[in-house]
Amino acid sequence: MAPSQHEQCRNTIALTLGISPAAREISMLSTLLGGLSGISVRGSSLVIPLPSHLVRADIEPTLKQLPGITLNGDASTIIATRSVTSSPEKPLSLETISLPPIPPTGPVESPSTEVLAPKQARSDLTPKPVNERTRQRTSQLLETLGLSLAQTPNYSAVISVLDKAGTFHIRETKNTSSDGFIIISVETHNEATALLEGLGFTQLSSARGNLWAGQSYQRVCHDSDTKATANIALTSRACEITIEYGEPLIESRAIVREFTALGSSGAVD
Repeated sequence: MAPSQHEQCRNTIALTLGISPAAREISMLSTLLGGLSGISVRGSSLVIPLPSHLVRADIEPTLKQLPGITLNGDASTIIATRSVTSSPEKPLSLETISLPPIPPTGPVESPSTEVLAPKQARSDLTPKPVNERTRQRTSQLLETLGLSLAQTPNYSAVISVLDKAGTFHIRETKNTSSDGFIIISVETHNEATALLEGLGFTQLSSARGNLWAGQSYQRVCHDSDTKATANIALTSRACEITIEYGEPLIESRAIVREFTALGSSGAVD
């Protein structure tokens, strides 16, 4: 089967930076940028245009974790260049590999002054940099739910809530119809609904007079035939969100998964 466009972009970026295609840094770039298609390659350099919701400080920490990478550019573009003379004794991200620079497919294009020239100054409403903990939380949450940035209706709301969230735990489960659950604690009910709606969850209808009306949400992923179900619980000190993800949509799939789990756990009395 021919690789998808996303896989081709990932492989090209990995070769250019001299890292594994499975490196976590590439996943984080894809999450923050909403995909990798906007990144272009010039010789041994990556040209990364910054979306309007990001600043350089959002991307630079991820790239600075890679050895032998120098960063240039301006407020709207980052140019990441791999040094050919980087020390082979220092391990690369995730896997130690040594690759020659990717041969240019056409005439080598040096970064022009037009690319490096400062563009029109941004407005005073430039977004604040996102800290490392919030970046990791957002990346883990989207990857666990199988979402890309393009499938996230309100990325800014998700970032804002996770930046202030107290508890953030992801747990995989076995012998259940779902893949696992996520627990996030926030201060208010408004923050809980903002996070879920920002991720694309919709409120489930419930019987009139139901005590839990308005506290249950669901998101369907047709690509994998699974769904995620979220519940909001109000406590004396905070508001706790529990998201159960990876539940099969088709009942027959759920039965097969449960039967397989029982068989793998040994004899049943």
